[in-house]
Amino acid sequence: MGRKIVATIFCCFLFGCFAATVGCVGGKKTPEAVLPNPQQISVDVDGVLLRHTDAVRNGEMDLAFDYLSAAMRLFPESEKVFDQSIRFVEISINHSDDEAVFLGEIVLGRIEGLIPFQEIGKIANARRRFNQIMDEIDSLFGVEEVLEDTVSVGQSVDDGLSDLFTDPLERFQLWLGDKQLEEWLFLADDLIRQTIQLDMEPPRGESPATRLGQSIRDHILSGEDIFRRVFVFSDEMPGNESVRDCRRQIESRLTNLSRAGEWLYNVWAYQRMVQVKERQSTDASLDLLIRLAAIDEGRLTPWFFEIYIDLWKRLFDRLTTDEERVSATKARMLKQATVGVQ
Repeated sequence: MGRKIVATIFCCFLFGCFAATVGCVGGKKTPEAVLPNPQQISVDVDGVLLRHTDAVRNGEMDLAFDYLSAAMRLFPESEKVFDQSIRFVEISINHSDDEAVFLGEIVLGRIEGLIPFQEIGKIANARRRFNQIMDEIDSLFGVEEVLEDTVSVGQSVDDGLSDLFTDPLERFQLWLGDKQLEEWLFLADDLIRQTIQLDMEPPRGESPATRLGQSIRDHILSGEDIFRRVFVFSDEMPGNESVRDCRRQIESRLTNLSRAGEWLYNVWAYQRMVQVKERQSTDASLDLLIRLAAIDEGRLTPWFFEIYIDLWKRLFDRLTTDEERVSATKARMLKQATVGVQ
């Protein structure tokens, strides 16, 4: 009966996950959701930057500029793109060719625009690096002169080409075409499905809850990376329904994955408590208490918490010396034993 209740609870939020209308994956809610031409070549940041680096190495600074501009357009949040942009400016401003210096000034004017797209924890360092290269340029040319040139150059180059370099809808459609989001959503639903179907009986070896919990934690991390990308799109296109749908679906899956992870922790804890109960007549009470001490009771649901407290009290009352009681209490407070699902 208990398992049926548990399955019903998880089916409820899984149904909510599936019931969300798919506007960004396979949906047709708005024209903006149309995918790129199937023949369009999928690109990745490393591939674009490799072409850029080869062009720099061959002295083709104009071609290197083109590839770097494409990378800045497609991957504004990439730390690698930011690094290469800084490097390109450093190379260009010291170049003997006036055209290379000219291109470096254009890139310099765009680098600052990449800073807000970086990961939150890396924004301060990105700003520091930008300020540092500005100081270096100031010592060479005078920063005000360079900035004035950059503004005029940027305006002349971008006239009529702003969509090519900055159109967020194009980047969004190209990104959808890579199927990264679709695959992530599919795997998220599969992990939740596995969580619902997981057997509560204690295993003989490693608990499947441990392996599944690790998979869910890894998937949450990758989902947060995807969410950062969609957040950039939603900030650029606040009225785009497809982008909003993508954001809602990712937020929903991340929430459900977090809940599934907590449930798996409770499953693992329950299985350990059952194992401890079964060994009460054979193992020393202190050894069993140390196994229980690995469980973080603060993460347990009320019913599992009651089982934990009752089992701990019964075993603790069987200890015969103060030294054993201190050891058990210390293990519980410091969580010295190996933890299973985290």
